[in-house]
Amino acid sequence: MTPDVGNENNGYSALNWTTSTGVKGYDNSSSKYTSTAGRTISWNPRLEAGMAKISLYKLNWEDKADSNVKIEIVHNGTTDVLYMDLRPSFGAPVGWVDLGKYLFSGVGKEFVRLTRSTSTTSTIITRADAVKFEGNIQQKEPHKTIIIDDESIKIDNVVTTDADNANNGFSAPYWTTSTGVKGYNNSSSKFTDAVGRSITWNPRLEAGTARISFNKLDWADKADSNVKIEIVHNGITDVLFMDLRPSSGPSAGWVDLGSYYFSGDDSEFVRLTRTQPTTGKIITRADAGSLANYYDTMNKRWITFDEIDFPDSHTAILTDSSHGSDYDL
Repeated sequence: MTPDVGNENNGYSALNWTTSTGVKGYDNSSSKYTSTAGRTISWNPRLEAGMAKISLYKLNWEDKADSNVKIEIVHNGTTDVLYMDLRPSFGAPVGWVDLGKYLFSGVGKEFVRLTRSTSTTSTIITRADAVKFEGNIQQKEPHKTIIIDDESIKIDNVVTTDADNANNGFSAPYWTTSTGVKGYNNSSSKFTDAVGRSITWNPRLEAGTARISFNKLDWADKADSNVKIEIVHNGITDVLFMDLRPSSGPSAGWVDLGSYYFSGDDSEFVRLTRTQPTTGKIITRADAGSLANYYDTMNKRWITFDEIDFPDSHTAILTDSSHGSDYDL
């Protein structure tokens, strides 16, 4: 069993649900409840490609139990929808309820989601706990954030200096260093006034999906209004253009460039190129690139405390754990 304070890696999301330590779930853990229509809980174990048997833990609590919750299994580009009666005396018995076997592609958003379909009323309480995934399955690596800057690379919160940019994937030939115009984390930045000059960031990612961001500098003087940004990934090149003037286009700071699938080829990278003609009246400035290697759930906001349990090498159970400081029903 691996605790996950903040649910950062386990794929459990229960936005605006309340914790109950009185109504016990799987392995004597706490459970969640809501009386509001449309609220959802999702479980995303970030599975690699494979077949998984899915089970939902039905709680043994009769009082005000919901008779009709919606359960969606999103997998391999399709969504299977089931409905379940959560009353212990109706439908499937309490405990683990078999939802079936499903093929997961390992690509994109694949998850199980439970939704309260009953109207908002305190006379009916929707309760949920854990989902189990069984089979010859493996989890993807957890979310990592990589920030590539001149002479350094930061992976999650660990910074490694690289004085000659020998290993960090940063390349800026013929650009000039500016210590006066500060970039990410108060670092120096780069600038040029020559057409066609490029900066590249190549983190040498393994296969997976990454969200890419570019740090736009907060420096208006002679700022370039139209730089070209190429994302080279999975055999294709996506091209964007950005206004680097702080008062135009996206705000200064990290600018989201989108999510892209990388095949794991070392020749995949992000490149910024000056398209303006050579002139000292326009200065192209650039700094750091961020690549967040992630496997997204439906909602990136998380509840208070959770864990992931591996009873054996082929089973993953996502469940909310006891947290005594939370309000109990």
